[in-house]
Amino acid sequence: MKQRMVMIAALSAGLLLAACASSPEQTTEDILSKRGYAVAERVERIKNYRINGWNYVDDRHVIFGAGPRDNYLVTLTMDCTDLRGAEHIGFTTTTDDVTPFDQLVVKTSIGPRKCPIESLHKLNKVEKTEE
Repeated sequence: MKQRMVMIAALSAGLLLAACASSPEQTTEDILSKRGYAVAERVERIKNYRINGWNYVDDRHVIFGAGPRDNYLVTLTMDCTDLRGAEHIGFTTTTDDVTPFDQLVVKTSIGPRKCPIESLHKLNKVEKTEE
Protein backbone atom coordinates (compact mmCIF):
# COMPACT_ATOMS: atom_id res chain seq x y z
CA MET A 1 0.00 0.00 0.00
CA LYS A 2 2.83 2.39 0.92
CA GLN A 3 4.62 1.70 -2.38
CA ARG A 4 1.43 2.44 -4.29
CA MET A 5 1.06 5.80 -2.54
CA VAL A 6 4.68 6.67 -3.35
CA MET A 7 4.13 5.72 -7.01
CA ILE A 8 0.96 7.84 -7.20
CA ALA A 9 2.76 10.79 -5.61
CA ALA A 10 5.69 10.40 -8.02
CA LEU A 11 3.34 10.17 -11.01
CA SER A 12 1.43 13.25 -9.86
CA ALA A 13 4.67 15.19 -9.41
CA GLY A 14 5.83 14.12 -12.86
CA LEU A 15 2.58 15.27 -14.48
CA LEU A 16 2.78 18.59 -12.65
CA LEU A 17 6.37 19.13 -13.81
CA ALA A 18 5.41 18.26 -17.39
CA ALA A 19 2.52 20.73 -17.29
CA CYS A 20 4.78 23.46 -15.94
CA ALA A 21 7.45 22.74 -18.53
CA SER A 22 4.98 22.95 -21.40
CA SER A 23 3.49 26.31 -20.36
CA PRO A 24 5.33 29.54 -21.17
CA GLU A 25 6.99 31.41 -18.32
CA GLN A 26 4.67 34.09 -16.92
CA THR A 27 6.01 37.46 -15.92
CA THR A 28 4.96 39.28 -12.76
CA GLU A 29 3.04 41.73 -14.96
CA ASP A 30 1.14 38.84 -16.60
CA ILE A 31 0.13 37.45 -13.22
CA LEU A 32 -0.95 40.88 -11.97
CA SER A 33 -2.94 41.55 -15.14
CA LYS A 34 -4.83 38.27 -14.77
CA ARG A 35 -5.72 39.34 -11.23
CA GLY A 36 -6.91 42.77 -12.36
CA TYR A 37 -3.90 44.91 -11.41
CA ALA A 38 -1.33 47.08 -13.16
CA VAL A 39 1.86 48.35 -11.55
CA ALA A 40 1.75 52.12 -10.99
CA GLU A 41 4.25 54.47 -9.40
CA ARG A 42 6.99 53.41 -7.04
CA VAL A 43 6.43 54.66 -3.50
CA GLU A 44 9.04 55.26 -0.82
CA ARG A 45 6.64 54.61 2.05
CA ILE A 46 3.19 53.34 2.76
CA LYS A 47 1.84 55.62 5.47
CA ASN A 48 -0.27 54.34 8.37
CA TYR A 49 -0.78 50.98 6.69
CA ARG A 50 -3.09 48.27 7.91
CA ILE A 51 -2.82 44.85 6.31
CA ASN A 52 -6.35 43.86 5.37
CA GLY A 53 -5.39 41.04 3.04
CA TRP A 54 -2.50 39.76 0.97
CA ASN A 55 -1.90 37.50 -2.03
CA TYR A 56 1.12 35.47 -3.05
CA VAL A 57 2.37 36.30 -6.55
CA ASP A 58 5.69 34.43 -6.59
CA ASP A 59 8.68 33.93 -4.27
CA ARG A 60 9.78 37.58 -4.76
CA HIS A 61 6.44 39.40 -4.93
CA VAL A 62 3.37 39.77 -2.77
CA ILE A 63 0.30 41.98 -3.12
CA PHE A 64 -1.06 43.43 0.06
CA GLY A 65 -4.09 45.51 0.81
CA ALA A 66 -3.41 48.52 3.02
CA GLY A 67 -6.92 49.85 3.28
CA PRO A 68 -10.27 49.52 1.55
CA ARG A 69 -8.99 50.63 -1.87
CA ASP A 70 -5.19 50.67 -1.59
CA ASN A 71 -3.18 47.73 -2.92
CA TYR A 72 0.60 47.53 -3.20
CA LEU A 73 3.15 45.25 -4.79
CA VAL A 74 6.01 44.40 -2.45
CA THR A 75 9.15 43.26 -4.28
CA LEU A 76 11.76 41.43 -2.22
CA THR A 77 15.52 41.55 -2.76
CA MET A 78 15.71 37.75 -3.05
CA ASP A 79 13.42 34.74 -3.16
CA CYS A 80 11.50 34.11 0.04
CA THR A 81 10.70 30.41 -0.33
CA ASP A 82 8.49 30.26 2.76
CA LEU A 83 6.13 32.85 1.29
CA ARG A 84 4.13 30.40 -0.88
CA GLY A 85 2.71 28.45 2.06
CA ALA A 86 2.60 31.26 4.61
CA GLU A 87 -0.52 31.74 6.67
CA HIS A 88 0.56 35.07 8.14
CA ILE A 89 2.85 37.91 7.08
CA GLY A 90 3.94 41.14 8.70
CA PHE A 91 6.58 43.82 8.44
CA THR A 92 9.52 44.88 10.61
CA THR A 93 8.92 48.56 11.06
CA THR A 94 9.46 50.84 14.01
CA THR A 95 6.96 53.41 12.71
CA ASP A 96 3.45 53.28 11.30
CA ASP A 97 4.90 53.24 7.76
CA VAL A 98 6.38 50.49 5.60
CA THR A 99 9.50 51.45 3.62
CA PRO A 100 12.07 49.64 1.45
CA PHE A 101 14.32 49.63 4.54
CA ASP A 102 11.92 47.24 6.30
CA GLN A 103 11.52 43.51 5.94
CA LEU A 104 8.58 41.27 5.22
CA VAL A 105 8.21 38.67 7.97
CA VAL A 106 6.76 35.24 7.22
CA LYS A 107 5.62 33.02 10.07
CA THR A 108 6.99 29.49 9.62
CA SER A 109 6.88 26.34 11.73
CA ILE A 110 10.49 26.94 12.85
CA GLY A 111 10.03 30.63 13.60
CA PRO A 112 9.82 33.89 11.68
CA ARG A 113 11.69 34.32 8.40
CA LYS A 114 12.66 37.86 7.42
CA CYS A 115 12.80 38.79 3.76
CA PRO A 116 14.30 42.22 2.88
CA ILE A 117 12.14 44.57 0.80
CA GLU A 118 13.59 45.92 -2.45
CA SER A 119 10.74 48.19 -3.56
CA LEU A 120 7.10 49.14 -3.07
CA HIS A 121 4.70 50.00 -5.90
CA LYS A 122 1.13 51.20 -5.88
CA LEU A 123 -1.23 48.97 -7.86
CA ASN A 124 -4.10 50.23 -10.00
CA LYS A 125 -7.21 48.17 -10.63
CA VAL A 126 -7.71 47.27 -14.31
CA GLU A 127 -9.94 44.93 -16.22
CA LYS A 128 -8.73 41.36 -15.80
CA THR A 129 -7.16 39.68 -18.81
CA GLU A 130 -8.37 36.24 -19.82
CA GLU A 131 -6.21 33.19 -19.31
